[in-house]
Amino acid sequence: MKKDYLELMQEQISKVSEEKLITTISKGALKLTDKQVDTVSFVFWLVYMAEIDLESVIKEAWAMAGNGFSDEVRQRANELIQEQYDGSRTININKLDFFIDKIVVLEALYGKNERVKMLYKLNDLRNDISHNRIHSLTYEGLSLDDRATKEKILIDYFETLTTKYNELNRYGN
Repeated sequence: MKKDYLELMQEQISKVSEEKLITTISKGALKLTDKQVDTVSFVFWLVYMAEIDLESVIKEAWAMAGNGFSDEVRQRANELIQEQYDGSRTININKLDFFIDKIVVLEALYGKNERVKMLYKLNDLRNDISHNRIHSLTYEGLSLDDRATKEKILIDYFETLTTKYNELNRYGN
């Protein structure tokens, strides 16, 4: 009986479009609305973009720093970054697998500035999606289901990016 059901399901799955396959999970099994699916997609891609950008910045900065400093100085910098972390695991500056690790490294380098605060907010949203809190996604107390909130978080994200670069440029870096 169970095998027949699974075979039937496999046969039906192989016949549907990819879009239908995705909606079978999001709208069928999870009973999400179109707005919730769009919100999850928006948050996912925003966090993905932020993580890629952050990883690129850290890799480039670490590579450039490696050219001008001794192994001893680089080791001490790595230790300072590790001290920023809660100690639950070791961060390898050359292999930052998790978004939170990248944020911690940025915080160790620049302190808890507006950019770092924004990245922590994005990490919290990523965690909300991953831990079944899709129904209550918010940014600054506003529902992320609303278009205006999506626009606000996107503008705030880019504003922290340009603000940080402006701060660096002010000091001649």
